[in-house]
Amino acid sequence: MKRNFFDIPIYRCPIEVHTVEMAKARKKHLDYFKQPHINASKDQLVAFGHGWDAESWSSWHFNEVIGWVRLYVRWDEIMGDLWEITAPHPRLGSKKVFKCGGNYFKLRPKRDASSAEISDFSESGSKISKNCRE
Repeated sequence: MKRNFFDIPIYRCPIEVHTVEMAKARKKHLDYFKQPHINASKDQLVAFGHGWDAESWSSWHFNEVIGWVRLYVRWDEIMGDLWEITAPHPRLGSKKVFKCGGNYFKLRPKRDASSAEISDFSESGSKISKNCRE
């Protein structure tokens, strides 16, 4: 029997990079309305900024995911399946289709393991988790 217990997301970029990209896009949007032939007032620029925030800002937590590792338990094993985006070059805000890439890893702790062995097992699991986030 297979029971999912945790999904580890894999992002297109770190949140800091995403925030900079969003700020640049917002500035570019507002710069258009600052052109002399448009001559938008200060209040209009504020309204355009709020409109951009509401309509165009994309949430990093949901929109920048390009894959995940689904952790599950089967009998005495902890396993992970890799789900990934099918596009070769993910872009900001692009529509995504995911496919299962198969078994990513399998860990089997011993039932009679010593404290040191359990510690080694935990460290190997945390290394896998860090690799999934990069």
